[in-house]
Amino acid sequence: MARYYGGIQGNRGTATRLGTDSSGLTAFANGWHIGAQVNLYPASRDSDEDELTITLNHGSSRNPRDFHLGTFDELDITILSNSDIKNFLYNYLEDVKLQNRTDNPPTISEWVLRRAL
Repeated sequence: MARYYGGIQGNRGTATRLGTDSSGLTAFANGWHIGAQVNLYPASRDSDEDELTITLNHGSSRNPRDFHLGTFDELDITILSNSDIKNFLYNYLEDVKLQNRTDNPPTISEWVLRRAL
């Protein structure tokens, strides 16, 4: 049975795919010089919780420098839905860049907890 469901729309119509606990679901969209990849997978083995990672890249130009935007879980989504998302993400990204942690940034919930202490 599928745990994940994804879809994409292009000039040939819509295509959908299913993902399981073991496969997860990966989607990407690339232009010539900009793109993104999204991965959806269980937070841990035998977990009912999911995690989502978003990575920005240089599209089809194959520049190896990707920017890991973040790893998000259900708590992160709750935090984001209860805040001014534009300002919140701006502050998160600026803090990650200032700390030079773009390769392995904290999750949003880790970042919020660290700022609260």
